[in-house]
Amino acid sequence: LRGLDFSEDLLDADDDTWLPLSTVPSFWRSMDDDFNTPDALAALFTIARTVNSLKNKGDIGTARLCAASLKHLGGMLGLLQRDPEEFLKGGTITGEGPDDAAIDAMVAARVAAKQEKNWAEADRIRDELKAQGILIEDGPQGTSWRRE
Repeated sequence: LRGLDFSEDLLDADDDTWLPLSTVPSFWRSMDDDFNTPDALAALFTIARTVNSLKNKGDIGTARLCAASLKHLGGMLGLLQRDPEEFLKGGTITGEGPDDAAIDAMVAARVAAKQEKNWAEADRIRDELKAQGILIEDGPQGTSWRRE
């Protein structure tokens, strides 16, 4: 999902002839076949695999175009329209688990503990969040979190 974020500026493109010819017609046939949602979803997954394959091969330009189309076609089914980070964070059901502000505070405390090389405290916070269904992801752009 995060890979779709970089293609937002391409959603207004009128020409989608670059899409994998074996995938796009299958999406439209599914839609024309009495709104055959399972087959339409299968076509979307094929496009998603194509995006990942193109990114792995370093063909970022074509991957962006395919990702934009995936988001556009997914929108026809009401899918892939939310911000990827917000989607992965999910929502809380009243009374279940910490709210976003509490999680952000714990993540900030964990980052501070890591900067102070207090590995035991950083691990304790990570484990506490994990027990509450929150996954911590450390990456080059910093630390992010999402609900399991």
